[in-house]
Amino acid sequence: MARDRFIYLLKFLRFDDVKARHERMELEKKIQLGLVDPPDPPIVPLSKLAPIENVLTNFINVLPTLYEPGDNITVDEMLVKFRGGVSFRVYMKSKPARYGIKVLGWGLFVFTLCVYTGKVDDQRELKQGKRVDLDMTGRGITADNFFSSKELVLELSQNGLTYETKSKRVPFIQQLALNLITEHMQRRVTKSVPSKTSACTSLVASELGLQLPVELPQKLPNSDCGRCKICKMSSRLKCSKCHFFVCKSHQLLLCSDCNQE
Repeated sequence: MARDRFIYLLKFLRFDDVKARHERMELEKKIQLGLVDPPDPPIVPLSKLAPIENVLTNFINVLPTLYEPGDNITVDEMLVKFRGGVSFRVYMKSKPARYGIKVLGWGLFVFTLCVYTGKVDDQRELKQGKRVDLDMTGRGITADNFFSSKELVLELSQNGLTYETKSKRVPFIQQLALNLITEHMQRRVTKSVPSKTSACTSLVASELGLQLPVELPQKLPNSDCGRCKICKMSSRLKCSKCHFFVCKSHQLLLCSDCNQE
């Protein structure tokens, strides 16, 4: 299928019956008020996800039949890139897409998920991480700071469950990084480097406890003509001691007796 044909069909693709949407929204309000028992499995909030509510619910219901997680599971959030006109579109600076729909998921292979729809009845949803962790109790959960809170620890303790944290092991990470680059640093510091990086080389050598290599002697010129060692002018004269070329302006005349001293 051509791209233009796909875009044309996408404009008319719908996953929701607009005529029945009002009835479903009324059912959701009754469930929130406790007038009607919630269905099993629970429905996705209709007020904001109504256009994709049916297909999303079917997708979530199929996930447990395709993958059964083990005793340990990972909980994390992701940002689905989306720039459409929805009220629950979020901005996350740390994510590559920046703008999109936030989805909370369980497991490396998604076991279940929920979509963050923002405020409910003009009330901001708080403690999202706590709610997600409680939904997955009974397994060993690995999560970051977003899913950790004091209220979660207290509620888990009341249910006879444990909660552990691992502090940031900064010294271990620093030592690990140093061990990984030590071999390269040793190889780099023992090679001749440009003068601009000599200060950096000295710092690296001091950190590793190494001594800088002795400066290699300059190679003597073998040609009959070369540049003056001082002013770089062309010359055929050489110094009797260092055997480098020198011009007439930078040479000294010595007698044979003084030259032997």
